[in-house]
Amino acid sequence: MILQNEEAVKRELALREPRSVYLLAGNEPALIALYRKKLLACLCDGEQPDRFDGGRLDLSALSDAVSLLSMFGTRRVTEIAALLPEQLSEADCKELCTLIGELSPDSTLLILCEPDSFDQKKGKNAKRLAAAVDAAGALLLLNRRTPAELRATLRNRCRKRGCDLSADAAAMLLEQCGDDLSALLNECDKLCAYAPGSAITPQMVQTLCAGISSADLYAVARLMLRGRPQPVLEEIHTLLQTKQPAALILGNLGSAFSDLARGCAARSAGKNAADLAKDFSYRFSWKAQNALRDSNGLDANRIQRVCELLCEAETTVKSASCDEEILLETTVIRSMLVLRGDQC
Repeated sequence: MILQNEEAVKRELALREPRSVYLLAGNEPALIALYRKKLLACLCDGEQPDRFDGGRLDLSALSDAVSLLSMFGTRRVTEIAALLPEQLSEADCKELCTLIGELSPDSTLLILCEPDSFDQKKGKNAKRLAAAVDAAGALLLLNRRTPAELRATLRNRCRKRGCDLSADAAAMLLEQCGDDLSALLNECDKLCAYAPGSAITPQMVQTLCAGISSADLYAVARLMLRGRPQPVLEEIHTLLQTKQPAALILGNLGSAFSDLARGCAARSAGKNAADLAKDFSYRFSWKAQNALRDSNGLDANRIQRVCELLCEAETTVKSASCDEEILLETTVIRSMLVLRGDQC
């Protein structure tokens, strides 16, 4: 079964009938995390499952894990986290698909794909996995909510905390902070803490929610491309001073360089901005146009390496205790050295 939207996913979970396999994919990390939590609550009362790293997947160990019997007669749940389907070899992907088709009735395999990594149209491995999961369980596609859905989510979030977020205030919150669900929910919680039990006005949003827009980080990316470390570090320091999460800064900066990498690929393939927007499902055509324009003259391999450095730093800040400012500064300086042609 392939569930194409969040409403279908909600109906599936309401049935509370466990399946042998669930694959969670899409472009909204917060929703993937949310429905992982909901599935674990249904499958194993919220307890943590046996966990395998999708980046270094040991299929032999995975096969052994899913075949073990549960000690107390409950459902056995095994998880593959942070899977990048197209990084699997063809043989490993086929072996994983075979394993999916042979899962025992009292076992569930939970597969979490990295955001934006599961493309059934272009990815050969994604197609294979989708077919295997469709036959044996459920594929949950969790993409970003529409602006109307986000406004409703934010108003409901505040209502549950005893506050009233007006429609105008919700619209302003989206305008100032973008469509990242995790960031928006954090801003809602901040507003509710500031005005407990009262109405939240557009003026409060304007005063309290500085937000972090992709435009801010595109400006930082351009400074990095120009080789200007001091302004870059000043911008990073300013963002941290306004209590912006380091993971969000790295994520938005990574998006800026991902756009440049796509622009390089489009130029190499002789594609135009319309092709780029279609191929990568850009919601706004101007982003594709800017990516194609700004990638002119850039070295694709260097841009790719910068994307890797930013991804590594984002993983570190999410999974380990560290000095976030030092991590950010080190990452952007290393990235600028790469852009200059140094090895990092």
